[in-house]
Amino acid sequence: MDSNIHKIENIHIEPPRKDILARLKYNVHKTKFNDKSLALFEKTLGFAVSLCECKGVYRFLDITGKSDRKIVLSGGIVFESASLAKLLKDSSKVVMMASTVGSEITMETNILIGKNRGAEAVIVDAAASEIADEVMNKINQICANLAKKEGFKLTKMRFSPGFGDLGIEKQTQFFKTLELENMGLKLTESFMIVPEKSVTAIVGVE
Repeated sequence: MDSNIHKIENIHIEPPRKDILARLKYNVHKTKFNDKSLALFEKTLGFAVSLCECKGVYRFLDITGKSDRKIVLSGGIVFESASLAKLLKDSSKVVMMASTVGSEITMETNILIGKNRGAEAVIVDAAASEIADEVMNKINQICANLAKKEGFKLTKMRFSPGFGDLGIEKQTQFFKTLELENMGLKLTESFMIVPEKSVTAIVGVE
């Protein structure tokens, strides 16, 4: 588990249909698709998947100091968060990760809205969000396998900036540590990632 930045391109993802439908407020026990709606969903989902450019990056880092409210990583990286410190109480390392599905799918969502094709736009947007999470799950699993080979395991939970008391402004640290601009990502003044369907996270190595 070296501390280099590792990029992964062309990640293959099976679209998580159940999660996408759940995001669309579909209830398997109460909601029934008619043939027309089902055909629209499947066609639009396939279109959404074709637009996704699934890729990501990860980096293992040593924990060099910790307290109840702060974690210090190699390179002087500091995260002040009691919730994160609690998650990492038994960890000696962390993995910082990022995933994205690219910008094309977000642009297509806006195009569909402009054409008053709202139903398709909602499906594409939901698919993009869930596929981005699924890309992160895939990266998480890759890191878990690497850790397992050396006798370690990852924490069950992972933390993202803006979650709990880990401030959204910490996205700047993820961008710097993972060199996310080299992956085509940008950060707005309000610390939102562009392209929108991108995720960052940190997980502990125990």
